[in-house]
Amino acid sequence: MTEPPEGPGSWTDSTAGRLVGALVAPAPTFRSIARRPTWVLALVVFTLGFVASQFAVIANSDMQKVRQATVEAMEARGQTVSDEQLAQIEKFQKLGPACSVVLAPIICLVIGLLVMVLANLLGGELSFHGAMGVVTHALMPMVIAYLLTAVVAYAGSGNLDPTELQRSGGLLTSNLAVLAPEGAAPAVVVVLASIDLFQIWALVLMALGVSLAGGLSMVAAGGIVGLLWVLWVGALAALLTAFGGGAPGG
Repeated sequence: MTEPPEGPGSWTDSTAGRLVGALVAPAPTFRSIARRPTWVLALVVFTLGFVASQFAVIANSDMQKVRQATVEAMEARGQTVSDEQLAQIEKFQKLGPACSVVLAPIICLVIGLLVMVLANLLGGELSFHGAMGVVTHALMPMVIAYLLTAVVAYAGSGNLDPTELQRSGGLLTSNLAVLAPEGAAPAVVVVLASIDLFQIWALVLMALGVSLAGGLSMVAAGGIVGLLWVLWVGALAALLTAFGGGAPGG
């Protein structure tokens, strides 16, 4: 497709236009972000998409299966749970989407800060606002994934099994978790689920954005993004290994 002209007046130079531009015309969009960084609207859109997917999955999950999965996960760690404790855990699980309103922006801010620091250490020139502009707009493919997850959740029977969702890597068959063998360790499932069409799309966009906005080669920018991805997947795998599953995910 023909890329839009760059510079003031181009639709990729508008705050709203960049949300679509990151998906269909990433190079001029990230160059525009380098000239005039914006990221608040993209962060809001990403957060709302994430919250919507979490709410849709929880609202359409079989709560009896959620309870059973929670008990089994705790018993696997040698813990017993009373009805009162279980009620508190279930209440916290239902508050997951509300917590995501705070958690998603914090994660984006941390990633933006790390991208800025690493890019500058490698000889680039990337401000915090520039890094946040790149990170938040590169996450637009994930917004598509979150919206598709919400649609699939509401289009189903309203009887989602959290254990099956965790084993399969979510509602969308866009990752390699569907190839995980029966009884695979949670860490293995996390790694396979992270090899995902939408995540790879977002990672490629982020590397391109860091390269264009930070003045780095694609190899250096890809190294930064790849390192952060490995750390993120490793942290998720460690958390699941330590605390087990049970809560439904998008």
